[in-house]
Amino acid sequence: MLRFLMAVGVILAYLVAFDVLGVAVSFIFDALPLEGVSTFLFYTVWLVAGVFCGLLAYNKAGSILLKVKEGDWSGDPGSGKTGLVIIFITAIVLANFIALFKVSAWKAGGASDPFVPDSIPLTYTFFITMLVSMIGGHFFLRPKPTQKN
Repeated sequence: MLRFLMAVGVILAYLVAFDVLGVAVSFIFDALPLEGVSTFLFYTVWLVAGVFCGLLAYNKAGSILLKVKEGDWSGDPGSGKTGLVIIFITAIVLANFIALFKVSAWKAGGASDPFVPDSIPLTYTFFITMLVSMIGGHFFLRPKPTQKN
């Protein structure tokens, strides 16, 4: 149970860290006197943040949930189930955040705001990209598990 709670904590820590990083980058782009800073730029910032957040959180949570004596956790035969648990945990965490934001933060809309969670579309972009990158990492980037003798 402790490992499960630690994995949830790692996912939350990566969410907070990449949100702060994304807000900092968005603030810089928003404050620069650039002509025609488009919305596309902010979607790119949050898309990239979501990809890195998802892949790094997936890998770290996996290393916490599945302790291996030698090598990377993703090469273990149990990594498939562990990865799916991580994806499920993340989906639950993100769904709870969306429910919380709908109740508390998204009363005014904030469509023109370049920050997560203030902007509803950018928040969905960040969260969905994070989850999709975890799923992609699970199915396409994870090595073939080695058989134990």
